[in-house]
Amino acid sequence: MKNMYVLAILSLLTASGCASVPVSVDLAKSASGTDAILFQKKTSEADAHLIVIRDKGFVGSACKTKIFVNGDLAGQVSAAHKIEFWLPASDYLLAVQPAGICAGLLVERDVVFKANEEKIFRISMDQNGGLQFGPTMRKNSYN
Repeated sequence: MKNMYVLAILSLLTASGCASVPVSVDLAKSASGTDAILFQKKTSEADAHLIVIRDKGFVGSACKTKIFVNGDLAGQVSAAHKIEFWLPASDYLLAVQPAGICAGLLVERDVVFKANEEKIFRISMDQNGGLQFGPTMRKNSYN
């Protein structure tokens, strides 16, 4: 009987606790200097500002997520961290992919940046470990 209770509790935790949890821009830690590779300095007053935030949570937390801009590795981010990029106004292909031992597909988004525009993107994982990547809001009540 005791084993049944333990099994029931583990089943509930497994079903409900595996997806990642959003982190607000203000509470996310900044990525380390070694994780930021490209587009780290504002080169023009008209540059657009891209912030990429990765959720916190157990799924995938052992691995960083690589961030690509037009096919070039621009940086990587750990769980509950953010990384910022300064990009000239233009069309871009943004992509993310798990790094290290965390296997996963490349997820791509076609994004247009206007001069002086700020966009925030969120990296999250579903309950099956599938990577999600898309726009999110600056002001939120996640935390």
